[in-house]
Amino acid sequence: MIRSITEEEMVHISIEKIYKKDAQGNESLITVNENIYSNLMDLPSRDEWLDVIRNLPKDKATDPSGISNEMLQHLSPTAHDILYYLICKIIQFGYLPKQWKKATVFSIAKPKPFNYELSNSRLITLLETACKVFITLLNRQLTITIVNKIIQDAIDNNNELWILSQRPMTVSIPSNYQK
Repeated sequence: MIRSITEEEMVHISIEKIYKKDAQGNESLITVNENIYSNLMDLPSRDEWLDVIRNLPKDKATDPSGISNEMLQHLSPTAHDILYYLICKIIQFGYLPKQWKKATVFSIAKPKPFNYELSNSRLITLLETACKVFITLLNRQLTITIVNKIIQDAIDNNNELWILSQRPMTVSIPSNYQK
């Protein structure tokens, strides 16, 4: 019998101590300022939420419920308000709906004879569309937070800074940055 791992409660793992070695091989504790990520779980503005939805890729597979990215993009203003309210409550309470923790995996044959060999197929995983949009929103906020931290570290340590990005990103560059 195969059991689904998604039905189990999530286990949270935290790394208590991270060490780095200096030139002599001595270990010292790396401390991370806990305030760096303090704004990560701030509620998004409605405009931020709508921007994520507006930029969803088109022509992707629907979720197990049959909802596509295009359907979210064409919601009425009232429906957008309801979904935005739901997302804000999920962030506020830190609880994902149980359905969002489940995935559907399909095996799709590659364009060659299958011959009952799994190597001749590829797997796709379908997640709830609203959950994917929520994760996209969190990833965007995390990326901005990390990039701003990198910029601040470069300023504090008087280092040169090079940032390469695959897509446009809004970051706040302090006015005292002189490189």
